[in-house]
Amino acid sequence: MHAPLGQAFQACVEHVLSAGASFRVFDIHADDDVSAWVQKLVAFYREKPDAPVLILCDVVGATPFNIARLAQAAMAQEGGQADVIVGANLGMVLKSVCDRQTAPEQFVDAVKQSAGKAIAVFNADLDKDKI
Repeated sequence: MHAPLGQAFQACVEHVLSAGASFRVFDIHADDDVSAWVQKLVAFYREKPDAPVLILCDVVGATPFNIARLAQAAMAQEGGQADVIVGANLGMVLKSVCDRQTAPEQFVDAVKQSAGKAIAVFNADLDKDKI
């Protein structure tokens, strides 16, 4: 994700869960080397090559997304499974950390759905008795 968004999500997850969560954050800066970051993500995959990898990004088309897609392709060339989901929000990040018991084929869909559930619109006509 664009720096410092990943670190902010990590701090939020640790706050909500009151414990260290098992996920890795990669914050990308504007002047970072793309190929170096691709190699870092592939190295992360190689730590557990049999485990599927889920990469959450903040926005389509930006450098973090491009790095994620290149790393995804590199992992696939090595026989790995990596999914990229764009539009990360805190609900999505929490779901990805907390719901690891979901079957792998359903996990990506569950995380994707949680992103939409985290979005709500409230109009200005508040019923103060219901807040």
